[in-house]
Amino acid sequence: HERPDRYESASPPLQIILIILIILIILLILVIRIIQTIKDQDERLWYIQKTIENGWSRNVLVHQIESDLYNRQGRAMTNFEKTLPAPNQNWHDRF
Repeated sequence: HERPDRYESASPPLQIILIILIILIILLILVIRIIQTIKDQDERLWYIQKTIENGWSRNVLVHQIESDLYNRQGRAMTNFEKTLPAPNQNWHDRF
């Protein structure tokens, strides 16, 4: 008496779920490998946070890292703090 393959008897939705889970695990492994190329831990965490916030694909993440988005945005934020008036400063006081 031969035992049936446990996946053979699975309903199609279960098979689809298994395929999706395998794909997600592979993508997660690829993202982890990409993130591990970044030496600075704060920068790694920043890219992880931005990937989650913005739903970046692997390709977008690679592009953002290669274009040094972490440092580019850091400079832009510093520039705003230097050029914008203090939050409590009234506009009429400036002129």
